[in-house]
Amino acid sequence: KEFKNISVKFVVASQVEVNTPSLRSVCIKYNLPLVSPENLYDYIAKHPQKADLVISYLFGKVIRKPLIALGRNGCVNYHNAILPNYKGLGGYNLAILNELDKWGSSVHYINSEAIDAGPIINVQTFPINPSTETAYSLDQNTQPRMFAQFKKTILPLIKSRIVKTFPNTGGIYFS
Repeated sequence: KEFKNISVKFVVASQVEVNTPSLRSVCIKYNLPLVSPENLYDYIAKHPQKADLVISYLFGKVIRKPLIALGRNGCVNYHNAILPNYKGLGGYNLAILNELDKWGSSVHYINSEAIDAGPIINVQTFPINPSTETAYSLDQNTQPRMFAQFKKTILPLIKSRIVKTFPNTGGIYFS
């Protein structure tokens, strides 16, 4: 009900995701262009448009200035690791190797092409058992929590309410 008046301009998905019947059917149902990462910046150049907010959710690619600039209220990333500590890819493996007892997900603004470096909006953590956790189980535990985090944080971001942030300094980058 809260998400009724939200307009999506286009969806970017990897070639594997583009071929997912559920994603394809949703895009067809709502007449949404489905764009691959390889064609994203050509698409933006050919279809210049502004959006209230650009949302990256597990995108896994560097977001470039033309995409960052589309959002009137900014560009945000939902990241499946704790920021500022774990930037980039492979965080699940680092959590296990470092024998962490908690893990989480983060939401941050993207204000440059630096990876996972923008001001942090929200970090959510949960306990884990480093002796039994695997990268797969950690992914399975993180995803529903990150989706709940998305639902909790997205409306204030879209509606351009004042959103408190904190600095995203330090940490390590892993790829």
